[in-house]
Amino acid sequence: GNASSRHSPSQLQQSVATAAEHTVTAPSLPPSFGMLRSAATVRAEKLTRLSEQLAGAATKPFAISQRGALQSVALGELQHASSLLLQSDDSDERDWLMAVLIAAPISVEARGTAATCAAARLLEAGRLEQAVALLTLAGHGAAAC
Repeated sequence: GNASSRHSPSQLQQSVATAAEHTVTAPSLPPSFGMLRSAATVRAEKLTRLSEQLAGAATKPFAISQRGALQSVALGELQHASSLLLQSDDSDERDWLMAVLIAAPISVEARGTAATCAAARLLEAGRLEQAVALLTLAGHGAAAC
């Protein structure tokens, strides 16, 4: 309503012009600004780099034998779990050591058998020092010699 509170178009233009004179102008953008990549492209490249970094740092995925061993442990079948990890072709040093840990609560004999098997696998893999240390820790120092 009130006609006195309205500004005429010329008054608005004058106000805008006055405000424009008093504002600080932003620096102009570099000529290469229009050639920048889209946010989606940058995000996709960052995700690709991140997945490459994680792939290098990540361990190998669980093999079937490892999954079976985990399920066997959950069911209380420790001997079966230990055997799976020691006898699998796709197992590695961590699996062999885990087999010894899994066998330890069964009995001293089971722990010794698992340690001997794990040490043999370590020797096959060229890990002499680890094999000797494992046998010594498992109480089979004589076998380590």
